[in-house]
Amino acid sequence: MSRHAVIRILIVLALALLLVRPQLPTSYRVAADTGSCPSNDILHWTLVVPPDSINPNTLSNQALLIFMEYYGVQGDQMPNGTIDSLTSVTDVITHNANYTVWMFHLKPLVWSNGANVTADDVLASFSPKFYFNTTYDVLGMGPEVNRTYAVNSSTAAFVLNSPDAMWANKMSVPSVGFTIFPKSIVDQYGPAYPNLGTDVVLGPFYISNYTAGSFTMTMLRNPYYKPQPTVCKIEINFVESVSQTTESLLAGTSDWAQIEPSNAPSILKDPNLHLFAEPAMETTTLEYNDTVYPYNMTEFRQALVYGINQSQLIQQAFDGYGYTAYDSMGLVPSAGNSIWYTPNIMKYDYNVSQALNLLNSIGMKKGSDGNLQYPNGTAVTINLWAPTDTTVDTIGSNVLVSNLAKLGITVNVQSVSIASIIGDLASNVGNIARTGVILFTSTADDFGFVLDNVLPGPAIYEIAPVSGYTWEWPQFVQNEYQSNISAIDLTDNQSLLQKYSYNIEALNAQYLPTIVLAYPDELYAYSTQRFTGWVTTPNNFVYGSTTLNPRALLTLVPVSLSGQTSTVSNSSTAAAASNSATLSSAQTTSSSSSTSLSLNAVAAVVAIVVVISAAMGAMMRRRRSS
Repeated sequence: MSRHAVIRILIVLALALLLVRPQLPTSYRVAADTGSCPSNDILHWTLVVPPDSINPNTLSNQALLIFMEYYGVQGDQMPNGTIDSLTSVTDVITHNANYTVWMFHLKPLVWSNGANVTADDVLASFSPKFYFNTTYDVLGMGPEVNRTYAVNSSTAAFVLNSPDAMWANKMSVPSVGFTIFPKSIVDQYGPAYPNLGTDVVLGPFYISNYTAGSFTMTMLRNPYYKPQPTVCKIEINFVESVSQTTESLLAGTSDWAQIEPSNAPSILKDPNLHLFAEPAMETTTLEYNDTVYPYNMTEFRQALVYGINQSQLIQQAFDGYGYTAYDSMGLVPSAGNSIWYTPNIMKYDYNVSQALNLLNSIGMKKGSDGNLQYPNGTAVTINLWAPTDTTVDTIGSNVLVSNLAKLGITVNVQSVSIASIIGDLASNVGNIARTGVILFTSTADDFGFVLDNVLPGPAIYEIAPVSGYTWEWPQFVQNEYQSNISAIDLTDNQSLLQKYSYNIEALNAQYLPTIVLAYPDELYAYSTQRFTGWVTTPNNFVYGSTTLNPRALLTLVPVSLSGQTSTVSNSSTAAAASNSATLSSAQTTSSSSSTSLSLNAVAAVVAIVVVISAAMGAMMRRRRSS
């Protein structure tokens, strides 16, 4: 047989094996161009309202996207199952004996453009050029800094003017977690940069070519994030309100979305759709300027609590998904099992008689027409702003109108968007900044830090700082509050921190700088039609609507690869992360025999290629020697 005939036979055998061998799962073939993805490997989300910014300084929505992009790796677990956002980027944080010098050592991380993360990025982010800009420095941290410097490329140092034991924790509160930006971007664009278009990130996915106001967004896989998610790309569709998310879920065009409680029954009828709830993850509050009459009267604020039926609110606005706040006016929910909650605070209930007694004690009594009157005889009215972005606040405003009418109080509702309310506050439309009351349901995550529970409303709870320059009122209460905050700044002893936190909760519960009407659950729906491996244990996939756990994405596998539909329910996020390796190997093939066949076929092809190479080499040697 001629040498050419031998070569042809060997090539035919090799091609035959290549044609008959099973295809390797997509997860084993990571494409260099993450924009080119199989349709079954694209995760579809529905989110509410297009982002106005991907910058913690200026955003009013979609904080979740910031976590997706800048939360480098999952932080350490805290005792209550939540996360330490500082450890997303740092591995060691140290301070001197009196808390005036702080050192932040970075993990070895790489930006999505291939550049190393350095101490200069931290120093630029936490400087007057960005977070410590006077316009955005809510906690007033900038004036605390005497100087900063880079110890080396991976360690940033902050030297303070006076001791602050909470300095590291404060750095994770004003932004969305310990979020840093590349120094080059901070230097070029400044603190108000909207950060839209194509982002440079630390997290598993980055926004690609997004145009402000667009209702669709593409997020591509960050090639430098380790370990790489199986999901190749995320396609996001934005809608105007939470009430609209269910439509895309039922149509099968969305794999995951937050839903309104009223839509839960329709979701549960679809065999591909499932629910998980984050208990007491939201806070529904009444916000007001407590330095202006009548809200500067403690008795008036307490009467409002007694006069509102929170159980009715939860049933009608949240379909029963939530907890009353009568025992949690300290701004830490009892339902959350937080180490910072204390039961030793003033408690309330729904009691119309008690509400009227308090109002009468400050000279407010019902007239012959049944309307509550101020001491000067004018009717008591409340101008209530209720956001139209969520149905729950719209329904909630109706409950308040009905409840407060029993006290003789007339409630005039202004139904506008959250963005409009923020704009109205800035320009004091309708005197909203002085005499307006805002009904607002927001996410209030407890990440396990004392500061999440004791900081004033402008930093944590309020839609915007409507309380002026004070949080508590009267002034002596504000002084006592500030005294406890100052004590917190001087210690990291947990027993002392709990003591001061409990003191502040007691002040909040009695003097009500804001009124908590409910601690609603946050509901999410996910589909097993295209993806399996969902992590659904509370606090494992999301920590409220602002915080996504990027490691939870590592467990997701296309159904076409796994051959099954299931969910993963782990006791902790760390367990979810540790299971990701098992899931990617066990669920990306239909059976072990097919894997063996695939590997055997590859081995056979390799052997044939070696034979061909050897034969060709021998022929070449004979050719050269002839």
